[in-house]
Amino acid sequence: MLVKTKDRLPLSHLLEFLKQGEQLAHECATFQKTLTCDPRIQYFLHQQAAQEAFHAITFKAVVAWLAPRSSPSATFFQPLKEYRRRLMVAVQRKEFAETILAEQIILEGLGEVILKKIETGLVKQHSPFRQFARLLVNQEIAHHAFGDRLLTRLLAQEHTTESFLQERAKDYLYLAESMLNTISDQLMTIDENPVGYLTDFHRSLPNWIYSQSIS
Repeated sequence: MLVKTKDRLPLSHLLEFLKQGEQLAHECATFQKTLTCDPRIQYFLHQQAAQEAFHAITFKAVVAWLAPRSSPSATFFQPLKEYRRRLMVAVQRKEFAETILAEQIILEGLGEVILKKIETGLVKQHSPFRQFARLLVNQEIAHHAFGDRLLTRLLAQEHTTESFLQERAKDYLYLAESMLNTISDQLMTIDENPVGYLTDFHRSLPNWIYSQSIS
């Protein structure tokens, strides 16, 4: 993988952010298995938890290669830390639909957008890692699609309502956008446009989520 010297530090910070996001996704999927009695859903969540753990380990290794003696400040992860706190409160309340909204819909949507952009860069460089990146992207797409299908089913079965999810989405969306703002300097340093990330992130989400969340 060809990486310019000036790009090593911002890339390491970006991948450290992704690593911590994957760790949160792993933790959440592990807890979500206990919130449903459907064996098919439990199986998918078990698979997702394993995949997220693998993603986190992979990013950790790449970060160590890029910049082994450098890490972002604690404030860099503040929006993600607050996101985790809110998500874990939903887990403790056993609000299954809310956890799907926060993890598989919003957080996975954000991760999918970032990984797709990274994959595009690897393809342009003819990097040997591009196929591996495609594997990670495909898994994120599957997690996101699973959440979309499951929420649609929960809404149809009246286990939750759009108004409830729209209200809960407000804070999660705000924090997701804050995460993108936090990594914007890293993106610009490696010649990426943060606005494009934000646009693609919003496009990845179901339309109904915005009726009360975004003015």
